[in-house]
Parts: sequence; structure tokens; C-alpha cells
Amino acid sequence: MWFFPWYPSGYVIGTSLLKSYNVGRSFGLCARSLNEYHAGLLTHSQQTSTLICMKEKFDDGPSQKKESNIERLLRLRDEVEKVVKERIIHIEKQRSFSDEDARRVIERNIDIKSLSEKLHPPFNQKQVIENFAHLLLEIKERLPEYDTIISDEASGRNVALFVHKIASKLAESSDPDKKRVSTRKPQIYFLNLGRASMTADHVRDFLEIKNSRNELGATLVVSEFISKGMTSMQWLKLFKRIGFHPDFATLEIEEKPQKLYKSDMGRAETPAELNNDTAYEFFMNLKYGGVDRGHLFGQPTGVRKIHSWKHDTEDLKDFDETFDPDAGEDYKKFRPAFPLVDKDVDPSVVKQQREDVKLLADELFKLVS
Repeated sequence: MWFFPWYPSGYVIGTSLLKSYNVGRSFGLCARSLNEYHAGLLTHSQQTSTLICMKEKFDDGPSQKKESNIERLLRLRDEVEKVVKERIIHIEKQRSFSDEDARRVIERNIDIKSLSEKLHPPFNQKQVIENFAHLLLEIKERLPEYDTIISDEASGRNVALFVHKIASKLAESSDPDKKRVSTRKPQIYFLNLGRASMTADHVRDFLEIKNSRNELGATLVVSEFISKGMTSMQWLKLFKRIGFHPDFATLEIEEKPQKLYKSDMGRAETPAELNNDTAYEFFMNLKYGGVDRGHLFGQPTGVRKIHSWKHDTEDLKDFDETFDPDAGEDYKKFRPAFPLVDKDVDPSVVKQQREDVKLLADELFKLVS
């Protein structure tokens, strides 16, 4: 507090100046935070604190309009938080088996130690076997209904093969309760998707034509590992644009879906931003084996992505021979939609992986039979 003895009202003036300085300084800090708020640089709690700060600074101020705006932002934030909490509960309920329940079922039916001794790295790891088994438990109810299995990129090939082998065995089952809705084995496509892929148009054209001919039916898109889910959500948007609504499955995911969803939706400022909530739709249609680091990540599968269609075709001499043989006849018209054979991988390694996948499917099939 400042005091001016030579001025009769010095005390009052000194007090007012100090108050103005403090209010101005606090307002400046709030305003700076508000700029960061609009720039999306703050966490959810920091955003709320900033809005409350602005509201408090304007309580004694003359501008009721500003106060109304702040209160409105706070109310909208509360509404967003309420919707997000409700959706998180829904996402949590999508998990059919908790980790503990799944482990009990697996230990009761599968001799993991014995199975591990028959497999090769990385499939022989206890956690990998359990994740495959848990994924199977999660998808087993709908698995007989799928007409198409899609591997979303080169790294997801072995997981997609595993799911396809289980579904094919169900098609051959003599048990009427376990038999597929259709006795035809599901078809499988290994597509060239992924974050760095430059072939989205070719994949879209391929799926559009297949879908228009009703050749896809109920479809499951399979991944090996999901980090944040952003790439998969982009592909969900592409699928929706062509009227195609698949389910998703992954062997492993970096964080629980409800946690990833909460983190992604923390940036929403109004309930209207949640109306077309792709993240919610994706996580509600996602099944996963385990929350893990991605044990199969980086493992050679015998194929590689096409990052740049022009670049790859210029570098390849015998293009047709190096193309993915699993693509079948479809590659002739939609070549960029499929991965290329990786010449740098020893074919014996790929063969061994395929044999391990088959053995896993044979041994874990008892979980659904």
C-alpha cells in the first residue's frame, strides 16, 4: 500500500493504484492462459482453472457480457465432461473378459508352457500367447458372422492369419452351436494401409467396388498393435464415406481404449463437437488382446508397405513376381492396394512364422470349440 502524505486522499489513491495493479497483473496471467486455452495447449484441468480464473477476475468488473461468456464456457465444459464420462463407461463395458477372468479361462484350457516350447520367438513368449488367447475370447461371439477378414497393413498379417484360421475352422465345425452362419470360409485381404501409406485412393477404390458388389459382408479389420488409434480412426472415416462399417481387432494396444478416448476427447470444448465422435465409434467397435508394448512390432512378415506408388514401381524390375501372392486376382486391377513381397526377408523365416500361427490357431481353437 502506498501513502502520499502531501495529498489529503493519498491513502485512498495508493490503495486504488495497488488494487488496480494487482487486478491487472492477475488478469494478464489469466488472459495469457486463455490464449493458450484457445490454442489447445492446456490440459482439461488447466482449461477449467483458466475459465474459473477469468470468471473471478470479472466478478467485480463492469463487463457483464464477458462474465456471461466465461460462465457459458464453464457450463459447456461441464456438459462435455459428463458426456465423455458416460461414453467411457460404455467403452469399458465392451470388454467381455477382464484380464483376471481371461487368465483363469486360459489357464484352465491351455497348457501355455507346453505350447511355448513348440513355438519360436516372438510367438513363444507367455504374454504373446495370452494376448492371442484373450483376443480370441473377445471376438469369439461374433467371429462366426464375419464374411471378410482384412489385415490393415503389413505388420498385421500374422494376426489376421490367426483370426482367419480360427474362423475357417469354425466353418468346418460339425457343432451346430459353433458353426458359422455361412458354411463358406471367410475371405481374407492383406491391404496396404497404415499411417505412412500413400495408397489410400487405391484402397478406397478396391473397397468401394467390393462393397458395391456385396462381396465384403460383415468385416473385421485386424491390426497387430495400436498406439493411439488415430490411424485406425482415419481409416474408419474412409470406410464410412463408402458406406462400409467394419469392426476392429488388435492383438495389443498401448493404453486401455477408455484412457485413449478420454485423452482424445479432452480437447472438445462443446457437446456439439461430440456429435460426430469417430473416436467413440471406433473404440466401441474395437476388441483387443492385451495392453502391451507390441511384441510383434517390427517382426518381418514377408511383405512391406508401398509408401510411394511411383517410387516403388520405378525401382521394381519384375513387378508381378514381387507382388504379394496372397492378393490373388485382385492385385491385377488394384496393385497399389496390396503390400509388396519383401525380398530382404529370408523365406524360411516367413514359413516358420506361418507354421507358428497355424499351431497357435490349432491349440487355441479349444477356447471357442
